[in-house]
Amino acid sequence: MNPGAKDGMRNQQLSLDKKSQQLLDMMQFNFPLNNFPFLDLAKQIGLEEQEIIEKLSDFKEKNIIRRIGAVFDSKKLGYVSTLCALKVPSEKIEFTAKIINNYQQVTHNYVRSHAYNMWFTLTAGSSNDLKDIVAEIKNKAGIPDLIDLPAIRVFKIKVFFPMQNILTKRKNTFPDKISTEIDKEKELSLLEKNIVKIMQKDIPLCSCPFDKIAQNLGLTEKNLIDHLIEMKKTGTMRRFGAILYHRNMGFVSNAMSVWNIPEEKIEQAGKLMASFSEISHCYQRKTQKNWPYNLYAMIHGKNSNECENIAKTIAGQMKVNDYMMLYSTKELKKVSMQYFLEEEENEKNYPV
Repeated sequence: MNPGAKDGMRNQQLSLDKKSQQLLDMMQFNFPLNNFPFLDLAKQIGLEEQEIIEKLSDFKEKNIIRRIGAVFDSKKLGYVSTLCALKVPSEKIEFTAKIINNYQQVTHNYVRSHAYNMWFTLTAGSSNDLKDIVAEIKNKAGIPDLIDLPAIRVFKIKVFFPMQNILTKRKNTFPDKISTEIDKEKELSLLEKNIVKIMQKDIPLCSCPFDKIAQNLGLTEKNLIDHLIEMKKTGTMRRFGAILYHRNMGFVSNAMSVWNIPEEKIEQAGKLMASFSEISHCYQRKTQKNWPYNLYAMIHGKNSNECENIAKTIAGQMKVNDYMMLYSTKELKKVSMQYFLEEEENEKNYPV
């Protein structure tokens, strides 16, 4: 494979001082859910509240921070998802991408270094909707070779790009709870759905961001914060904080590793992969005809050698050599999923 393809989509890494690095680390996984979150961050880092707000505003302008808000568990919200791949002739990539990206339910779409060269994720409100959209895409694009790879088991979803060197060392632990796609989740109330609708957007960069949001929901600030804390506790909300443009931070190599793991080794391999901080996602997925790969791990590194070394370590420990590294060469779409847009939204008098 051409090494240049592996490290495609490269951007220049921005130079950040230690306090900025600390702030970005805290924004990803230690964002305070309280009345004065930016003041809280300022005290921990040793800056003034207004300095924190100005830094965050600057990070957004410079495409360091993509969004500050909630990241929800789609399955716990009642949604279903899948990963699809197509074999698209080079001359039809732009045409096919426009068709796929036009669906609000498509959040990620990449060109990857493989014969199956276009990969996209699709999230919908029901299995029937999911199947219908996949069929529509296949028909509209005129691409007969499409593989549909829904998840069976989730070993890890933890997107964290550490800025401080002290946090980059891998801990050989398995902190993430294993779940399955067939788990039955409690239906959300109308209020909870309305909270999701507004918290999946950017929060305002001001001293009391939750107060402004609470007013729009007809809640007190305390009510809203309590709901967010409870959602985080139950796992409905995976985390609250910043989503970064990670390639602008130096994590320019992005490999989807696909593995053909013997059934009796899948759980062991999934836990091992989940223990790497450089791996953000790890799923067991259904196999398809002529596609035997059943375990998927997203590996992020500052160059392709880092990604390759992680894969080699996993292969050595698991004594498995049937795997491939599919590198991103072009980002066609990357957005956060917008939930419950299909439902009618009450503008006033949300139930408390």
